[in-house]
Amino acid sequence: MLRVVMTTVESLKQAEELSDKILKQKLASCVSIFPITSKYWWKGEIERAEEILLLIKTHQELVQELLNFLKVEHPYEVPEILVIPVEIANEDYLRWVEDVTVREAASSDR
Repeated sequence: MLRVVMTTVESLKQAEELSDKILKQKLASCVSIFPITSKYWWKGEIERAEEILLLIKTHQELVQELLNFLKVEHPYEVPEILVIPVEIANEDYLRWVEDVTVREAASSDR
């Protein structure tokens, strides 16, 4: 099943570097990158920041590995990492996500 993992970083450079690492390790099929403005509480104050949102599309079997990776590689002290289940999606897209993320070792276990 498809999952979308959301996270934010502070710069396009960080987004590019993080997304490249994710894709090279085949932890996701696609990472979409969007500039956004965030407002949030931090250390007792309301903060405003220009950030980059990453929407990371992956297979449910890779979610925990991706979360572990993000906890180590993410530049923020307390990163936003949200996992959203996708209930309905184009079947061809779902097959493509699985085709590009399922590794040889995992495939032989099925």
